[in-house]
Order: sequence, then C-alpha cells, then structure tokens
Amino acid sequence: MEALELFESITNSMFFSKSSMILFLNKIDIFSEKIKKFSLNIIFPSYKGGLNYQDGIAYLRKKFLRLYRNKQKLYIHETCATDTTQLESVFNSVLDTIVQENLQDTGML
Repeated sequence: MEALELFESITNSMFFSKSSMILFLNKIDIFSEKIKKFSLNIIFPSYKGGLNYQDGIAYLRKKFLRLYRNKQKLYIHETCATDTTQLESVFNSVLDTIVQENLQDTGML
C-alpha cells in the first residue's frame, strides 16, 4: 500500500532521526462503515481479524508501528476531520505532547 511505503520512507529518513512523529489515521468514520462490509484481507492477506473497527484499526496500527524504525516516539491518533470536537481534543493532545517533549529536551522538566 502506497501510504505505508510513504510512511516508512519519511519516518525512517535520516532527516527525521531526532524527531518524534505523529501519525493521524483520518476518516475513521468511513473506515468504521467500510470494515463492516469488506475485510482488510482483500488488501492485506495477512489480516485475520473480523469485520469490525477495533480489529481493523489495531491491525493498521501494528502495520505502521512495524515500519517505524526511528528511535524517537511515534504517536498515533485516530481522527475524523469533520468531527470538530474530537479534532480539537486531538490537536490539544498533540500540542501538549510537543510542549512536554521540548521541556524535557531543554532540561526544564
């Protein structure tokens, strides 16, 4: 899958070796509906989970995590860009993570 290849290429680049990464799995509302009708094993033959959101998203998270060889942290957020309340919460969490890491890096925390 092209998204996985692009993710692996970018996140494991020497240019980002000292950077934590944030992965947004967007359009979870659409994914949640489609996984009820179509199995991920159509695209990923190794997928053995059911036709449900939890199995599917857990599998995709593991796929991305396996490709991530950077020593820094990887934060994964499941998002729906049209859900402004949820998106605001995610962005606040991301902002807090960035601030906390910068404080730790500078020895202020």
